[in-house]
Amino acid sequence: MNQFKTIFIYLFLVSITFEGISQISQKMQPYSSSYQFDTSIPYYSLKPVNTDSLLEIDNIQHGVKLFRFAFMIDVDFDIKEKAAFSEIPEGRFWRMGIVSSQALSLYTEFSSFNLPKGAALFLYNPEKSHVLGAFTNQNNKVNHKLAILPIVGDTLIIEYFEPGNTESDNPLTLGRIGHDYRGIVSILNKAKDGSFGNSGDCNVDINCFEGDDWQREKHSVCRIIANGAICSGSLVNNTNQDARPLFLTANHCISNQAAADNMICVFNYESQSCNGDDGSVEQSISGGTVRATTHFIDFCLIELSTAPLPSFQPYFAGWDRSIYAAHSTVCIHHPQGDVKKISKDFDPPTSNDYPPYTPNTHWKIHDWDLGTTEGGSSGSPLFNQEHRIIGDLTGGEASCTYNFNDYYSKFASAWDTYPETESQLKYWLDPANTGTESLNGYNPYWGQQAPIADFSSNQTNILKSSMVDFTDLSKGNVNSWHWHFAGATPSSSTDQHPKNIKYTYQGTFNVKLIVENTHGNNEIIRSGYITVQDHCGDFSNIEEEEGENLFLYTFSEGGGYWTGHNQYIFTGFAEKYTNQSGHYIHGLYILPAIVDYTTPASKITAKIWEGGASPGSVLYQNDLLISSFTSGVWKFIAIDPAIETTGNFFAGFEIYYNNADTFAVPHSLPRGINGKNTAYIKQSNIWKPISSYSPQITISLCVDAFLCGSLNEIEELESGKGLRIFPNPASDYIMFDLPDEKGNIGHLQILAVTGRLLFDKDINSDDDIFELNISRLKPGVYFIKIFRANKVQVASFIKL
Repeated sequence: MNQFKTIFIYLFLVSITFEGISQISQKMQPYSSSYQFDTSIPYYSLKPVNTDSLLEIDNIQHGVKLFRFAFMIDVDFDIKEKAAFSEIPEGRFWRMGIVSSQALSLYTEFSSFNLPKGAALFLYNPEKSHVLGAFTNQNNKVNHKLAILPIVGDTLIIEYFEPGNTESDNPLTLGRIGHDYRGIVSILNKAKDGSFGNSGDCNVDINCFEGDDWQREKHSVCRIIANGAICSGSLVNNTNQDARPLFLTANHCISNQAAADNMICVFNYESQSCNGDDGSVEQSISGGTVRATTHFIDFCLIELSTAPLPSFQPYFAGWDRSIYAAHSTVCIHHPQGDVKKISKDFDPPTSNDYPPYTPNTHWKIHDWDLGTTEGGSSGSPLFNQEHRIIGDLTGGEASCTYNFNDYYSKFASAWDTYPETESQLKYWLDPANTGTESLNGYNPYWGQQAPIADFSSNQTNILKSSMVDFTDLSKGNVNSWHWHFAGATPSSSTDQHPKNIKYTYQGTFNVKLIVENTHGNNEIIRSGYITVQDHCGDFSNIEEEEGENLFLYTFSEGGGYWTGHNQYIFTGFAEKYTNQSGHYIHGLYILPAIVDYTTPASKITAKIWEGGASPGSVLYQNDLLISSFTSGVWKFIAIDPAIETTGNFFAGFEIYYNNADTFAVPHSLPRGINGKNTAYIKQSNIWKPISSYSPQITISLCVDAFLCGSLNEIEELESGKGLRIFPNPASDYIMFDLPDEKGNIGHLQILAVTGRLLFDKDINSDDDIFELNISRLKPGVYFIKIFRANKVQVASFIKL
């Protein structure tokens, strides 16, 4: 079982935003915002709630994984009978308040909701900092019921308006109030700052690279609020493939029609990026009809009250009713009601009992390799390696501190173990009785929305007269591409993947891509995406301007590192550089993350290889003592004489296993199954791209090349010789002295560790010491380069 863990090499700040909870409604302001009314509206006070007692009860989970957050209180009254009545020019107007002492939020279930045309319902807290509505006749359902998401605080105001030309005797009956004793609104709307939500730290966001292969299936999974608790569930496909909104969850989450009437199903509640900010809960559907369930097997199939809108990007997950165990499994879920997460087990589940349910009706996950499940995960789908549902979560012992023993109600057991149509999946998911054993998922709106533009390139930092290849990564059913390349020849293209785009001028240049289909277009502009250097430059495949951070992955149980010494005896590591004909390699940089040697003679060998698809003949090699490296500090290795490039080449190093040494370099955050991979690994004397070991690990290594446009452009490469930087580390200013170079001291560059050029200008000074303002730089490691005559001096400094 190969499990890898993440080690952060650098820390990065995350911007923090806050977003209020809302539900699909008409975007209107309450009428009370436009008129002056008597503020003495009636308040209905609920009986006190014993929070301590509820929390004690919740601690006894009884083996299931729902997340209870509210105590439901029956009220059953018509708003129009208890509220203060007013008349305004547009019509009639009612207002009243609900108070439940010490509640952290309040959510409502209307047992009679059938609004006439033009009527509007609003809910808000007294400060109107949290407003939901207007709810209108478009929210009416056949069962005349409506549940509304929570309003923060222990007091909510209900405001109802009917137009003057409407005569309606329909009651507006409030059936139940949910007293939130856990603070679910604030929990679900904090930005990620280390205490986001309640889910454990081991959980992994669906939009991290671990979820790259599951971007379709994630749109089937929803968060459910019902009966004061949170669960998970998923849309499921049927053999008619007609987008009938059938939804699978657990019986212990929703066991009867009353619960289904008041369920709130929230789509696409997720962070938009890995470890990102809170997601939106605006896409939701209230209510549904129970089609099949039984307390003997822990499943419930619900038909939602309305079909998800195209903007929800709904996906109807496929399923497999086989009785045979999957090779591996994945769960997508909302632990503790948090944003959508993904968990993985790389081993087969086993068939097990899970009392009190019918024996042998559950799949047992023995040990999660990635993530876990928690309260709120109940009802979430378990997918097999073919991306088909094979079960829904009942419960178990797994957590971030004890990652074992979870149990999923088998899809196969729910299929037709019981013959009644209301107790089986078969009647509803195979309505034509085709006998289908497995079914793929279904996206009813594929290609019916405007695409989303995205792209990458094989390099972004180049010398003059170099050529760049671009790769389209746009999502959606794209049928045309319009590229615009500033400063390049050609300057535009309609190819999907333009190649050999030549840049002949020094500078930084934008790239724009417009993609279209029959439903619209979308464009992306990356400013300063291509940097063209005139003479010499550092080249890195890690794109700092795209926000790529540095990581280091380990194998499980102390098995070493993906990009260094490990139990699988990887002996070589190479970084591929493409389209570099007519340049000269004058050096390379290596950034070590782990430096651990057992003898003074312990070494690695830096190498340059010629190459096409993989490293070929060795063009350069140099043995380097491991003791000469410092963890977290780039080391420059000069190459003399310089090596002329003829196209692709590889730069990297080889390691040895005759001692118990450990040497490893960091790499970019993996870019997913379709991402750009430039890293190659040598094992058993065979070179392979690292992505061949795991298709999601598409990365670039922290091995950079130093290239110039000619052989004699630099006669001498000096690593800090004669160049003294102080103070170092520094906060706002650094100084360096050049005692023998008064007057014109040449050209100065500051570069990030990835090779990105940040500062580039001619400088001169009549003083022995030159001062430079670095206050605008982010904390980190940087290089200074001083060019004068035919020499370059290189030194590093740390910005605090």
